[in-house]
Amino acid sequence: MVVAAAGALIGSGVSLARSMEEAASYIPSDSDCAAAIGLGLAAASDPMPTRIHDQYAGMSPVHTVNNLALVTWGLTRNAEDFGASIGDTVAGGWDTDCNGATVGGLWGLTGREVPNRWVDQWSRRIQTSIAGCAEFTLEDLATRTTELAI
Repeated sequence: MVVAAAGALIGSGVSLARSMEEAASYIPSDSDCAAAIGLGLAAASDPMPTRIHDQYAGMSPVHTVNNLALVTWGLTRNAEDFGASIGDTVAGGWDTDCNGATVGGLWGLTGREVPNRWVDQWSRRIQTSIAGCAEFTLEDLATRTTELAI
């Protein structure tokens, strides 16, 4: 819920940090997830997610709460740098594949261009296992998504 709210806000031009802050208003303010977002935002100026790791020591590496704090930290720490946002988040550990994808997806909603080094190596194409939809270009997906949104 909170990531979907953040995505909608980011897609409408709200900054990454403000989007995460505002997205937290859509969940109970006394919830663990709201606290995780608050911690991620508070730690955004830290070069390492030490405060987050200290707070959630012993929690399952695939738990929502700790990973939400880490996603918030990496996304807002590197709001101007796609690669650093993903890199710092993944280097933070825990649920690395999901966190990297979440940060990359949210950052991509800013409307800024994803650096070519991230897409050129796979020729701007993706393959799926969806019946009748074996391969798409990034441009195809962007066009289809835009048409659905309008």
